[in-house]
Parts: sequence; C-alpha cells; structure tokens
Amino acid sequence: MELGESINQALTRELLEEAGCRPEPGAMCRLFFSHIATSRRLEPYMPHVPHPVAWWTFAVLPTEVVGQPTCPVDGEQITKVSHVSVEKAIEVLSAGSDPMHADIVRLAVHLQLI
Repeated sequence: MELGESINQALTRELLEEAGCRPEPGAMCRLFFSHIATSRRLEPYMPHVPHPVAWWTFAVLPTEVVGQPTCPVDGEQITKVSHVSVEKAIEVLSAGSDPMHADIVRLAVHLQLI
C-alpha cells in the first residue's frame, strides 16, 4: 500500500498497475487468508512499510480486464499477464518458484471462493 491509501484504493490501483484489471461494479473483496511474512531484504521495500516483519493478506475479487498493466516507472515492471484457468494457475505456480502461492489458490478453491 502507498502511504495514506485505503485498502480499497490500494486494491484498485494494484489491479490496474499489475494486471490491467479493475473490480467489477459492485463487487465485494473477500479476504480469506493472512500470515506474517519476514523479509530477506536489508532495507524496507518502501519507507512506510513495516520491516522486516509484515502481514500478507490474500483475497478474491471479481474483476474485468480493461487493458494492459499500467506499470508506473517507480513500480514493479510486469512483463506478462496471463489469464488462465485455476488448474493452470496452480500448475504454473507449483512448477515454478512459487509453491506457496499455489497453495493459496488451492485454499481459495477449497473454500469455494473461485
């Protein structure tokens, strides 16, 4: 989150910047999992972000694709966005270096959120 941003503002901005999406009109964000994360970085990612320990929260939200990710110059640079099935997302995350996020997607499926 940026300094002074609400959760809804951060969610809307991040979706547009990183996925080229926006929340569907009237859609509700459903938080379903959170955990404590400890950063391996020596310095905080942003000066206002708790460091080295922070909370990570996961949610689902119906969205619509509105274009390419906006990728601001000072933000993360997204090189590819793929819209895939849940099964394919789990497969790709599991096969790569992100098995924890594959488990988060599996949890959302188990909870019948996606």
